[in-house]
This record gives sequence, C-alpha cells and structure tokens, in this order.
Amino acid sequence: VCLTGSCKVYVNNGQQEDLFLLEHPSQALYLAPEDWREMYDFSEDCRLFCFSNQHYDPNDYIYLPYPFTTNSIALKALEEMSID
Repeated sequence: VCLTGSCKVYVNNGQQEDLFLLEHPSQALYLAPEDWREMYDFSEDCRLFCFSNQHYDPNDYIYLPYPFTTNSIALKALEEMSID
C-alpha cells in the first residue's frame, strides 16, 4: 500500500509477469510466496507500507529473479528505470 506518493511494482511468478502502479492508499497489492517482485520509480513523497502474515525468514525468499523472456515487461521496466 502506498500511503503517500506512488511507485511501480514488477511481479513475476515464473509463468506470468505483471506491472502495477500503486498511487493511492485505497490500492493494495497481494503477493503470493512464489512471486518475485521489484519496486521502483518511487515518487519523492512515496511511503510504501508492507504487511506480512509471518516473521522474516531469509530461507523463505527468492533471491534471484525468474529468467526474462525476450518480450519481457521486466526488460521494458529496466529500460524505463535507466531513462529516469
């Protein structure tokens, strides 16, 4: 949930990619355990609030992203990040 400001969230579960724009406190994004996520393009006033139903466990994290395809929205997002 973006309490203030905005940011983009790239999500990849290994089979599907999505790109979300969080820009209002009424928007929430649920991420499943298998989701790789990358937050970027934060506005200067962005305050991102994350909820969890479990305590942090470093063994329960995906540290490397799923492979990108040539049409990957992640590649487009990375290009966007380098432009800004």
